[in-house]
Amino acid sequence: MGKRGFPPLVVGGMGFNVLGPSQVNEISRLGAAGTLSAAGLRNLIVSAVQNGDEKVIAMAKTFPFQKHIDELMLFAPDGKWHKKAVPMDQVGPKGESARMLTTISVYVAVKIAKEGHSGVVLLNIMWKLADIVLPTIYGAMLADIDGLVFGAGVAMEAPDIVNKIRAGQFVYYDKLYSTNCQVSLEVHKGTAEFLAKFERPLLIPILSNFAFCNLLLREWNARYGYGPDFFILEDYRAGGHNAPPRNHIEHIEEKDGINTYFEKVLGLGVPIIVAGGLEHGGTRADLLYCQEKKAFGMQVGSRFALSKESNILQRLKDRIIRNNRRGRTRIITNYRSSPTGYPLKEIRLSGTLARKSVLNKRRRSCKYGQLRQGNEKDTVKRSCPAMPSAMYRRLNPDKTLAQCRADCRGKVCLCEALLAAVGMLRSAAPPLVTMGESGRLVMKEETIREIMEEILTPQYVARMEIELKIDS
Repeated sequence: MGKRGFPPLVVGGMGFNVLGPSQVNEISRLGAAGTLSAAGLRNLIVSAVQNGDEKVIAMAKTFPFQKHIDELMLFAPDGKWHKKAVPMDQVGPKGESARMLTTISVYVAVKIAKEGHSGVVLLNIMWKLADIVLPTIYGAMLADIDGLVFGAGVAMEAPDIVNKIRAGQFVYYDKLYSTNCQVSLEVHKGTAEFLAKFERPLLIPILSNFAFCNLLLREWNARYGYGPDFFILEDYRAGGHNAPPRNHIEHIEEKDGINTYFEKVLGLGVPIIVAGGLEHGGTRADLLYCQEKKAFGMQVGSRFALSKESNILQRLKDRIIRNNRRGRTRIITNYRSSPTGYPLKEIRLSGTLARKSVLNKRRRSCKYGQLRQGNEKDTVKRSCPAMPSAMYRRLNPDKTLAQCRADCRGKVCLCEALLAAVGMLRSAAPPLVTMGESGRLVMKEETIREIMEEILTPQYVARMEIELKIDS
């Protein structure tokens, strides 16, 4: 254990419930830093309430502000919103109810992940999901989250957001950095007093070059008096969204790799956690190698995404592992599919949106709206290039028809596709599986415990399970 009891292994943070609260609980209880993904938590928790999940409902009733417990319970089996779809985000006062639904959902998920142990629980917040950034941070802090991880964008305002919430202040930005979104959050009276008993969460940006590491360290220190607690340095071979190529035009190359900037970032004095580009796919040998290079530790995703407990549909996991054994797994970097504009790692599986034949037949939709963005001229009106093209054109009247068509070409509704990959849709929408290149090295389905014991040793895991247990 290192800084504030922080372990050398970080696990997860993969989008839309690949590892949910119960899996993160086990990971943290066994001695790693388990990471929840903030994406889709509102859908997950509301769905659990609609299904009458007693544990989720009981945890929701510990939320410190009764009004929002009552609102969430309207989705319960005896509530008037039981069959209502989860509301989409809205900007301004009209969106307060949806924002607080996110807040209480995040609170519940984090509390479940932290239940029964004193291990480290992190929350990964995709900065491009701008409309849920503020209520997500708020809910996580109310649940005493240990650390906040920020990816898919530069979290320039993160310390300011945390400081204002801790002080019980109104939070507002006309344009959140790395986005075109106006965002705001009205915290509750009594928030400052409630949060005073908790430590400030660790702030951990995910970055892929020296320039932004240096910028965040310099700006945060100048404005707020402290810098990031860790840097997660993510190689371009990692899963999910990757940083854009350095020349912003051509494809990612070796010059974008972690080895080209690792030593410079190390010189900044902030502890480094290495993610992606791990030679053996995230093994003990990789951890020892990272530590030999003076990194604090490593982050592993793909091995756990294919674990027995992972929520990725079993049929998809089976096919991926079977293809791995045959040497047939193909993982590509798609530069067009994500509405965020960032490159996205995709596994080429038949029947998924990584196949052009499936992509061309899909019905364009925007039911969830989490990736909707404003634009340079209007930070309030939201649109997403994966939505129906006519709707996108209507919401972007300043663009020509040709520009709108170019924006929308090849775009995938990631909200729907990633929810489909973990079985969280009632419809038969095609899924998409995103995974790092090391996912090809997984030859068998292992349990979370087995993977952790291989990386951290069985002795370490057994000791942590005893030391971190909280007697109820």
